[in-house]
Amino acid sequence: MNDQLAALRDEFPGFRIWRETIGDRTRYIARGAGPGISPHTVVTDELGELRAALGGDAGQQAAAEPLETQAPNIARVYNYWLGGKDHHAADREAADSVLADFPEVTLVARANRRAGNRPVHRCRSRVTCRSSRARGRPADSP
Repeated sequence: MNDQLAALRDEFPGFRIWRETIGDRTRYIARGAGPGISPHTVVTDELGELRAALGGDAGQQAAAEPLETQAPNIARVYNYWLGGKDHHAADREAADSVLADFPEVTLVARANRRAGNRPVHRCRSRVTCRSSRARGRPADSP
């Protein structure tokens, strides 16, 4: 088993590859060693599956597939409800059909977005405030 693991490490030098055993369960983990390496992390209990995932066949096929614009996509539909620009005709048609039965959906989507952003803004303001105090300056000074 160690020979196979060593062979995988030699074959895929851009990944940190190791084996974990917890109780009676063994799994193999490969993590990209730097930014931009795809896939970033693979976890499996079979070395063959790990080799196939790192081999790039699945990733290259996914990257080679054209963007599907004929079928609606929920992320693009949501973007349409928020007033964004990244949507296609199929997305607009699906969004409008939901709007016909549930006209409040755009208000709900926008409220949901605001609620999700609120903790981020609070956290950001606290970091700014604390870092300003650490330098001995008032929080509102640049």
